[in-house]
Amino acid sequence: MAVSKTLEYYKVKDLFLDPLNPRLGRHRSKPDTPQDVLLDWMTEQVLDELALSYIESGGFWTQEALLVVEEVLYEEKQPIVVEGNRRLAALMCLQEAVNSKARAKTWTKIAESALEKGPEFIIKLFTSVPVLKVDSRRDMDEFLGFRHVTGIKQWAPAEKAQFINMLLREKGYNYQEVTRKIGSKIPAVKKSYISFRLLLQIEDTLEENELPIEQLEDRFSLLYSCLTNPSVREYLNISLDLTVEEAIWPISDEKVPELKFFVRCLYGDKGDKEPLVSDTRQITDFGKILESEEAIEYINKARRPEFQTAFEIAGGTEQNIDEEIRSAIFSIRSILGRVHLFKKSKKIRKAVKKFKLDADALLSHFPDIEAEDD
Repeated sequence: MAVSKTLEYYKVKDLFLDPLNPRLGRHRSKPDTPQDVLLDWMTEQVLDELALSYIESGGFWTQEALLVVEEVLYEEKQPIVVEGNRRLAALMCLQEAVNSKARAKTWTKIAESALEKGPEFIIKLFTSVPVLKVDSRRDMDEFLGFRHVTGIKQWAPAEKAQFINMLLREKGYNYQEVTRKIGSKIPAVKKSYISFRLLLQIEDTLEENELPIEQLEDRFSLLYSCLTNPSVREYLNISLDLTVEEAIWPISDEKVPELKFFVRCLYGDKGDKEPLVSDTRQITDFGKILESEEAIEYINKARRPEFQTAFEIAGGTEQNIDEEIRSAIFSIRSILGRVHLFKKSKKIRKAVKKFKLDADALLSHFPDIEAEDD
């Protein structure tokens, strides 16, 4: 990887935030976004803790040097930070605060702590930022992939998937090459890529008034997790074994109505319908719902459909009760050969008495069951 081993030192004012930073989100990543707008967006992340660390540590950490690539930005070649944008943004916010242009009271207090260190500390902090030069963004693929997709400073699921999509679609890598670069496994890479392509297809297929666009990336992990469920995949007729080219448009045109229903369940709509599925713990039961035409009809017709009601219509509650009763039967049968050894045990006798009361209560719901033939 063509990364310099020689530290250079830059002034904060001479470094540029990366407008293509994956942390910004797909809808914000544009090469012509002004630096002040980028900094506004970066402040949505936690930066004050970084600034406090600089002050407590006596300055910017040399071991966390920024990685910089020289590229054309705003029609001129500029040193753009491709790794360490949060660190640079924290320095920028702190410098604003020191110059009496604090974005919030918190930054004013942090600036006061920095100023107590004296003028020499302030000068060094903002004029001696350690930097390592990188020949090109392509040289950063392996480093960023390992550090942020599978490493210790992981991006959010949507950011990881966007990066994998970039490697496959823009850089032309295959699944095997991507796994080697980011230290992952082929099934995980495929799932991230196919989930991301499905996200793009949703945005392209649904009308703006049908879909709360702002929720798509925020709830990407839910979409990603849904594809683990076989019933969801069968409902959408989507495979996790698609080639890079096949996955560009993972849902066939014939399945667009099902895709729209699926999206409404996960994200709600621009009207008054809230998302039906709100938690990854519901995904297994959601798969059961998608197997039932009656449950789907209920969701489509009800003004405010309830997840539990849809699940019951799909027979989910019946299945759960059946499974729990069978589990209880198994437990009782497993002790029948041993319980006679504890006939004189008051503790066991008390437990058996409680069991009889519960068994009688259960049988009361089926008064004719004794008359039935086995």
